[in-house]
This record gives sequence, C-alpha cells and structure tokens, in this order.
Amino acid sequence: PVQLIQGQFAGRTLRGELREVQQAHIGRKYMTKDRRPLDPPPVAQLRLLCVSSGIFSNREEEI
Repeated sequence: PVQLIQGQFAGRTLRGELREVQQAHIGRKYMTKDRRPLDPPPVAQLRLLCVSSGIFSNREEEI
C-alpha cells in the first residue's frame, strides 16, 4: 500500500493489482525486426483499492 500526499487521492492509502487477462500467443517474441502483429492483443486489468485500517480490521474498497 502507498499513502498519497498530493493529487486527487491525497491523504488516502491505495493498493494496486495488475492482472494479465489475455496473453498474445503468436507474434514478435524474439526478433526485433519482426513486424508481425500480436495476435490476440495483450489485455491487462488494473484495480485500485482504497485501504482503510481500523483498530480491529482492515477494509478495502475498489475505486
């Protein structure tokens, strides 16, 4: 978790999760000059969670 000090989420503690939803099966894997497109295109999902810690429990709310 990271506590932010400025910006739209100032004063909040946030935690992030990054998940790969879809991975490319074919395309340019090893060659730098290979111009084949990635198929299927890679897809990533980012979740930001606001962490609130209390005396008895921690609570996370997705933003």
